[in-house]
Amino acid sequence: GLDGTQREVTLTRKPFLYHKDYSVREAARNQFECRELEGGLVYVNLPGFGSKDVVKQFKQALPQIHKSKGLILDVRRNGGGNSANGDAIISLLTDKPIPGECWKTRKYVPAFKAWGRKEEWYQGPAELIQPTKATPFLGPVVVLTGPATFSAAEDFVVPLHASKRATIVGERTGGSSGQPLMIDLPFGGQARVCTKR
Repeated sequence: GLDGTQREVTLTRKPFLYHKDYSVREAARNQFECRELEGGLVYVNLPGFGSKDVVKQFKQALPQIHKSKGLILDVRRNGGGNSANGDAIISLLTDKPIPGECWKTRKYVPAFKAWGRKEEWYQGPAELIQPTKATPFLGPVVVLTGPATFSAAEDFVVPLHASKRATIVGERTGGSSGQPLMIDLPFGGQARVCTKR
């Protein structure tokens, strides 16, 4: 304290919360799921894009999806991963190329900053998501989003929304386009800073 007294405090670590109602423990229970709903709709939970397994599982579900009147894709608890895996799923939902998201990142030159130069950005190209060679599902698609939709899952939502290939329903996404810069902190902690807009 200001008077020189000392005290000992014990802090308990809790799981990182993506959202007030969603912890890492719950993320571990978030699994791929495909089930039929009333009215001939099919619901598919896409838990994350960190592995090609999600693409493989989606392809295995395609026969059931093709029989449906409409598809509901749930990315409300998808924290991201690799955007290429999301793009692979999009390629199974279109018969024409869809533009991917535009992105940019800062070009930081400390001396230029010190000289008062205007900030510069590197603009990444928006690549086309090409349709699959297999028969795509061309029926109606709804994508469910929420505050725990992050990173590559947001990259998944953007082209579907912009191309009008899907209707987006739910809450705003988490707001982090991904490509984190990892920073190691003392005592085993780690921080992540988004490097891409």
